[in-house]
Amino acid sequence: MQPLTGLHLPVEHKGGHVMGCSCTGEDIVLRSQGEALFRRAGLTDIAQHVMQIDAEISGGHKRLRYEERAAALGFPFNRGAAVPPEVFFQRAKRHAQQARLGLRSAFASDEWTAIRNSFSHDGDEFAQSLGELRGAFLEAVNNADVPVADSREIANAFDRVADISRQGGIDGLLPFFDEQFSQFDEILTTERNWGREGHSPLEWWQWLIIIGVLVISVAALIACLLWFGCSWISAIWVAFCSGTSAAAGGFWAGICIGFGF
Repeated sequence: MQPLTGLHLPVEHKGGHVMGCSCTGEDIVLRSQGEALFRRAGLTDIAQHVMQIDAEISGGHKRLRYEERAAALGFPFNRGAAVPPEVFFQRAKRHAQQARLGLRSAFASDEWTAIRNSFSHDGDEFAQSLGELRGAFLEAVNNADVPVADSREIANAFDRVADISRQGGIDGLLPFFDEQFSQFDEILTTERNWGREGHSPLEWWQWLIIIGVLVISVAALIACLLWFGCSWISAIWVAFCSGTSAAAGGFWAGICIGFGF
């Protein structure tokens, strides 16, 4: 699996700059804080899997569109040594399975057991912090020039994940993530147009990617509040986005541009 640079690669300074990151000084600090949080919470590998699903499906769809255009235009094409679209989708399914297993394992750890026993998921502090996380996220969605109808559904996705976390904490987030990501096996098929079937209005695979990002981010927020008080909530988005756009592209990478990190 290719490393997601924004989540766990060491920050290397050279001549006043950070290698692999076009960050400001403040962003560098936030990135370091966010990476440390993700590592301690056991979320780094899970986030990597989500980003790889995004990249694999985007790559598979690009190949599909090439073949569909060629057929529509009457151009002969030969795959030759090119990777068939189905291979991209099989790899995405494997990453989805690993993400599900990873979150189950993380939430069963001693760290998360302590969080489960100590964190007040229905308290005012969590509600306020969710609002701050939501505001930064939706501002990025707006800056990324996401279509209006898509942006509404993305906002609804955040509110759904937030409501689940407020009602059940991590014990609510885990089964929701697991059920959603199990759908990759169902949607990445010919019958479901390889995930391009409409969810309303996002394509189904895009909805699942957003859900994955949001569940992991809200989990990171819970850990951050309990361990550090989390006066630097934006570090969660810096850690999730630094290096993502340059790494492989994809739907989430496009939204990351809106954060401006």
